[in-house]
Amino acid sequence: MQTDVGVPSVEMAIEKLVQAVTCIVRCLAVVFQPVTRHCPAGLQVRVIETVVRAGIHNKPGFCEIDLVAHGGTSVAGSFIQTLTMVDIATGWTECLPLVARDGSLVVEAMTRAQGLFPWLMRGADFDNDSAFMNDVVVPWCRAQRIEVTRSRAYKKNDQAFVEQKNGAVVRRLVGYGRFDGIETARVMARLYAAARLHVNFFQPSFKLKEKRRQGAKVIKRYHAPATPYERALTHPKLSNAIKRRLRETYRSLDPVALLAEIHRCQAELGERIARRGLAAAADVGPADPLAFVAVTHSKRLKIASHQMPSFKGIFYLLGACSD
Repeated sequence: MQTDVGVPSVEMAIEKLVQAVTCIVRCLAVVFQPVTRHCPAGLQVRVIETVVRAGIHNKPGFCEIDLVAHGGTSVAGSFIQTLTMVDIATGWTECLPLVARDGSLVVEAMTRAQGLFPWLMRGADFDNDSAFMNDVVVPWCRAQRIEVTRSRAYKKNDQAFVEQKNGAVVRRLVGYGRFDGIETARVMARLYAAARLHVNFFQPSFKLKEKRRQGAKVIKRYHAPATPYERALTHPKLSNAIKRRLRETYRSLDPVALLAEIHRCQAELGERIARRGLAAAADVGPADPLAFVAVTHSKRLKIASHQMPSFKGIFYLLGACSD
């Protein structure tokens, strides 16, 4: 109904306004609806924060797990990913290369990690990455009787332990270059095989003891620096058989030989990046600022490998604690 001059009536304006508000409400309901509404029943897992996890899962075997991408300056295409697993109670760290970001490869890597950890895996805490939260990884974990939890969305500090190792171990070893291919993954596997022994047996790190707020200040107290191996030996919930095997492994290791193997693998990775960078530079004009990024990274990787500190002072570099 309209007035004589062609202006809509008040009733019609109110009707249009109600329709617009109803449409907005429906759109907001779709945007802000709970994620679990679209999550299959078999994949729903418990959300748990770092503070709660560190208090509850104080027995070795509960791990935080994350992926580190080695895509360099571009995430296009397929490239190697590093699966990082950190035991919350002891800080024991395992790193495994994946040739692609795929749930079945994550399962294979976790199966391999079960044989590397000195104790059984009891829990796996993921972020919300689709490489973990899928119908391959979650059912496999539950079939292995591994408790599955996940962090809150957009809350990286919920995985503070593994995020710290991503930088202190993975990035410090291989940097930020692009790595792809099966042969490169094999070199990285050799690198991680030597680094896992060096990190877990010879690199002390700090571990947070308590944290309290006093006004605007946050006061933190730490345990004395210790290696994951030393924390495992003093942990009351590990059996004597496990501790005996750890002592035997420790006595058979040579930290100097491990560092030499780490340097050799780093040099080989640097050469692979250099070859790729030179091949790309031949096809790119000199005006392209990204033409020699890979070459520069390989030089830095070689320098870092020669300047890698000895195990006596390594905890000053790798000893950042998890919040």
